[in-house]
Amino acid sequence: MDSNSSSPTPNAARDPEAVANDATRSDDASVHITSVHITDAEPHRAHDFSDLTNASLALVGAILLALFSLYLHGVTSGVEEDAHTVGDLLNDWLFALPLSFLQQATMVVITISVVVQMLTHREWWQTVISMLGFLAGIAAAIAVSQLITVIGYQPLIDSLRSASHVQYLFPELSAGLTAFLTCAGPRRSRSTLGWSWNTMFTVSALLVMLSANSFVSMAIALLLGRMVGLIIRYAVGSPSFGVWGEDLVDAARSVGLEPESIQYMGDTSTRGTLQVPGAPSAYSADDDLTYNSRRYLVITRSGERYTASVADTQRHSQSYLRQLWQWLKLTGLSLRHDRSVVDMTHHHFLMLLALRDAGLSAVGPYAVADSHESSVLFLHENANIQQVSFDEFTQLSEADAVSVLSYLDAAHQRGITHRHISPNALAREVSDSSEASDSSTATTSSTSARETNHLILCGWENGDLASSATNIAADRVQILILLSALLGIDTTLSAAQKVWDKATLSSVAPYIQNVLIPSSVRELAGWSRTLSKEVRTRLIAVTTSEDTEPDTVELVALSRFNVRNFITAFLIVVALSVILTQLNVRAVVESVQNANPVFALVSLLAGCASWFGTSLTLATYMDREKRDYLGIFMSQVAQSFAAVSMPAGVGPAFVNLRFLRKTGHKNTAATAAMSAVVAVQFATTFLLMVALGLFTGNNGLTGLVPTGTLAVLLGVVALGIALSMLVPPVRQFILVKLLPRVKNFARQFILLLTQPGKVALGALGSVFQNLMLGLSFWAALQAFNMPASFIETTFIFLVANTIGSAAPTPGGLGGVETSLTVAFTGVGIPSAVALSAALLFRVMTYWIRIPLGAMAMSWLGKKNLI
Repeated sequence: MDSNSSSPTPNAARDPEAVANDATRSDDASVHITSVHITDAEPHRAHDFSDLTNASLALVGAILLALFSLYLHGVTSGVEEDAHTVGDLLNDWLFALPLSFLQQATMVVITISVVVQMLTHREWWQTVISMLGFLAGIAAAIAVSQLITVIGYQPLIDSLRSASHVQYLFPELSAGLTAFLTCAGPRRSRSTLGWSWNTMFTVSALLVMLSANSFVSMAIALLLGRMVGLIIRYAVGSPSFGVWGEDLVDAARSVGLEPESIQYMGDTSTRGTLQVPGAPSAYSADDDLTYNSRRYLVITRSGERYTASVADTQRHSQSYLRQLWQWLKLTGLSLRHDRSVVDMTHHHFLMLLALRDAGLSAVGPYAVADSHESSVLFLHENANIQQVSFDEFTQLSEADAVSVLSYLDAAHQRGITHRHISPNALAREVSDSSEASDSSTATTSSTSARETNHLILCGWENGDLASSATNIAADRVQILILLSALLGIDTTLSAAQKVWDKATLSSVAPYIQNVLIPSSVRELAGWSRTLSKEVRTRLIAVTTSEDTEPDTVELVALSRFNVRNFITAFLIVVALSVILTQLNVRAVVESVQNANPVFALVSLLAGCASWFGTSLTLATYMDREKRDYLGIFMSQVAQSFAAVSMPAGVGPAFVNLRFLRKTGHKNTAATAAMSAVVAVQFATTFLLMVALGLFTGNNGLTGLVPTGTLAVLLGVVALGIALSMLVPPVRQFILVKLLPRVKNFARQFILLLTQPGKVALGALGSVFQNLMLGLSFWAALQAFNMPASFIETTFIFLVANTIGSAAPTPGGLGGVETSLTVAFTGVGIPSAVALSAALLFRVMTYWIRIPLGAMAMSWLGKKNLI
């Protein structure tokens, strides 16, 4: 179509070199040309992803308000009382005006004004959608109100019901009017919407002040209406406010171009999936793979050809949310946050300028223009760079891998990183020397010096300048995994060794993790979940000594959702749950208040001293060169935190195993060392109980150990093993998979236990631990003026504590207290004193040590030792 164009008005940014070239043009940009041939698609309704996001936030807000009204009723009622105080002042001049009339009059004025404006602009479909939204908002408010009434949860009903006792819990007209205004479009789209929103909020506040509706019910009604309107608006779409047709001509003229024709070349908003064989690519190297944009071919009066890539504000929210998700998912990397299409397009422009200045092949940037709610990136027509199609992936060679790795390495030397290397980013520069020197609009000035038809990267929209070493390493990981999925690991590493030295390759290994891999790479046929691990293993093998194992290379923490963070969060949640549900605060407080403070302190210090015993046992079975004595001690302190979420014995073993792994012990060696520690502690405790029992002449051991139950349990286990061996698949798994690993573990385990020196030191540490715990309980008895023999107390304590710790509760909670109380009551100590002593002991050796363990866990995490 033809268009008469007005003088240029958009804001513009231009390439300085392009400005200099414009001086040689025969036609001046200010000349008013009236005929431009425009081939454009009809502006279609935009499905703004931010509408769906805001609808979710409105729903969450409504739920939170309902919860606040239940559990923070004092806060919500206080806000409402303040509103009523203001309402009392308004009653003097509003007393003669019925509130229902005020609400209905506002609704009529707003709806008529907005509808008339939409009809004047012939927006028939938008008018219908808005009225449907009005009805849907009313229906949603009534439906939710009826649902709450049917459920009949009276506290919630009371918190929502207003003093005037209206028919429904929520003001349905307010919800309907909110949905109507939302469906009518964004506030910026028409003049009547701005004052309509302000009027509606003012009237809603008046209704709350005058007690027509409660504060919570009004707020929830507005949020419900907003949610319904946003869902409808996203489903049917909203009118586009971007640059189309004649506006695009104005944008071109604002950067010195006088277009003769503008031709629509496609919409790239459907990108995001991998190419499939035989299908045309949704991506284009012409606009450097600009995400979520419209692409045009611009031909000027002088015959120059440009690509115009138009990015609309209404489509940008999806890109921004994707960046936010990357920021949430990853840690340790500097990530971009392009809040607007202007930020995104201007940054893309700067990235292409930086690549050209570095002498690297890329699409040539010309200028940027910002107009209406779009940002337009003008690029020189690209005749040299072609995107690699899906069908060509199988034809890539090692020479191609060397080419693209060299290209990326050259960018890294200038601090430029790509940040999203996917299969779609692979491109070929197909120009020859004559073509490169022929045109002033060639992609880069250095193209003529380059080898023809070599593999490069395009799609620098998400790239960055002045990149850190971590971001450069992330780029290298992405290209290595992509090439490994396309060419195989052997070919990729062979090419990598030709481009990067061993030090560079070795530095990449700790960063090779699946969290860095784009989703489009995971769709390739050569991808597998173990590919990253295989590449890391092979990379370590070619860059380090033969005796270095992949498991000993410490990975850099890149994911916020890693195992360590999950474990920490899990422990905190369980700890809080245990404290809130299991701790009898009144009984504990009474016990502590009635205890002798001196002996209570002795109980605490003795309990903490037991950590030195467990530290000695663990250090004994660690490799000498890997011992970090402060770290060893802190790991034993951290066990107090792990014990709050795991059964007694399991928490310490888990922490020891993690610590051994982090200090460089191999999997099998770490497991064997942890098992040796457990075995020594168990054997030492048992032998110590027998020795103390013989010394005191107490036969409590035989009375407390349930020998009959133990025999039955052993019999059931033996029967289960025998039956399992009768099933061929299970037998095959045990013999082929499980038995070799068990033999390897048993060999190292026996080796550790057959070294007298280590056994003696480990046993000494375990004896010290048990004696300190026995001393802690003896001091707890002394705190209540109960004389008792230290040796006999220690014996009974060890027996009772061992039995109580078998309870499948965190730290033996409940079981230990009960067992200690029963055991000492049975030897003549009053039950009240025995219970008080048991509670005091648990406070000093369990509850107080939880925060100490949490601090130790945090310290170990910062040192990457757990």
